[in-house]
Amino acid sequence: PTCGSRLAAIDSDISEVGINVTALDDTSGPDLVPIHASFRDNAVHWLPPVPETEHNTAR
Repeated sequence: PTCGSRLAAIDSDISEVGINVTALDDTSGPDLVPIHASFRDNAVHWLPPVPETEHNTAR
């Protein structure tokens, strides 16, 4: 609760909420499937890429 990490993101032009996968304790649920991976070009080297996601260069 004191780390200051962002847990989610809301864009003003779309009606969806983005959840940072690294903020979740359990990502194994069948209903939790990532569809976008933001900032791939700036990703930290120790976090593996999320396979089969769309890459949006605007984010």
